Amino acid sequence: MGAFTPLTQLPAPRVVSSSDSYPGDGYKIAHFFDSRPQTEYASNGNGTGTIVEMQFPNTVRIGALRHLDRNDPATVAASELIFLDSDGKPTQTIPVTHVDKPAGVTFFVLPNPVSAQRLRWRVTKLGPKNFGTVGGAEITFFAAGAPEPTPSRDTIEARVSPLLQKDAGPGVQIIKLTVQHPYAEPTDALLRIDGSDAKPLRLISGPNTLDLALPAVQSEKTLQISLDIAGKTIAQSQFTRKPVSPLTVYILPHSHTDIGYTAIQTDIEKRQVQNLIDGIAHARRTATYPPGARFVWNVEVLWASDLYMRRLNDQQRADFLDAVKKGQVILNGMYLNELTGLCRPEELIRLFRCSPRFR
Repeated sequence: MGAFTPLTQLPAPRVVSSSDSYPGDGYKIAHFFDSRPQTEYASNGNGTGTIVEMQFPNTVRIGALRHLDRNDPATVAASELIFLDSDGKPTQTIPVTHVDKPAGVTFFVLPNPVSAQRLRWRVTKLGPKNFGTVGGAEITFFAAGAPEPTPSRDTIEARVSPLLQKDAGPGVQIIKLTVQHPYAEPTDALLRIDGSDAKPLRLISGPNTLDLALPAVQSEKTLQISLDIAGKTIAQSQFTRKPVSPLTVYILPHSHTDIGYTAIQTDIEKRQVQNLIDGIAHARRTATYPPGARFVWNVEVLWASDLYMRRLNDQQRADFLDAVKKGQVILNGMYLNELTGLCRPEELIRLFRCSPRFR
């Protein structure tokens, strides 16, 4: 085995300058370095002109970059790292190819570590949607340390799915394993789990994830897991599996009725009528599916049904009533959503006045 260069995460650099952020506090540049994946930086439509210039407190030997893209169609397909001298002049440029998908993680190892204090990150190619509000949720840099003869810093983490997966086989539970390989160089390894054959792995820099399908257990069971490299155990861990309780999940397709909150009233009317048209079409398309797999549209309040019956033609009204009779469209009794606890008896009665007409 050759030498292995350890990669250690660096503290966030100071932002010297950056492209304008998308308006509002939700996409400011500080989000790019706050270690919170749920926040994002987005440029104000700068596209391939999106630039972030950074500076570390001291000169560091940069060996890798990790970029977490926005959870949005505005993705980065390629970028470049431009290293600068003390006068801000470029000394070296390294292209970076990204995974180019929403919330995608790009872990890029530099061909050779570069010592620098100041650098610039620039977007050079946009994703397939060609949206210019690019940036990312996080950008992190890693320092390259002194080479080691063998890896010794790898770790294993196991996450047990609380569900059984049908398409993986009867009674199969998925274990998601993440092996962190904090080295610039890849290597081969063996993963060992109690009661299973050793699994060969090719570890690359950064997180390595894989799914293991194991038979379901009837009682709680703890398994040991280890990672061997060059005949030596580098990392050990364990995970506990518990019996999976049967669970039935019911999905209720419907559209909440908010009149005037999310859009003007006339737009809401059109959408609610269109929802019924689409719901009936989906129900017809899936009418031959097995029971439990057929689409059923649930009308939250009768107001939408009343609009449909008043505005559409005779054939469409007949289609609606037929769908209701077949159980493809389900009606609820109230005409609109009201705070029933504040209603007087007469108001409650009037809320249900439309129900007998549909019945």
